[in-house]
Amino acid sequence: KETEGWQLCSPLSGYEGKRFEKPTFGSVELAAYARDKDYDSIELVGLCTDICVISNALLLKAVLPGTPIRVGRLLCRCDSGKPPQCSGSDEDVSDRGYLAL
Repeated sequence: KETEGWQLCSPLSGYEGKRFEKPTFGSVELAAYARDKDYDSIELVGLCTDICVISNALLLKAVLPGTPIRVGRLLCRCDSGKPPQCSGSDEDVSDRGYLAL
């Protein structure tokens, strides 16, 4: 946790909002937190769209089925070393009714 990869990027380093630490790809705590909220929409970005971001998008969609979930793919980077998965993740999002930006 003391490595650079655990830190928010410079533009977000001063962000004081709610943060979630997750033990695996998706955050059940994030979904539980969002469940009772009334969001117009949710946008997710992250380092590896095809694993963590998609996992969180699906968890959020499960608890907020009527809320549009967007994945900001232009702001994401995939470190899995498998470019086909990265491009496939955008299709996965679209196939499930999400708007991939």
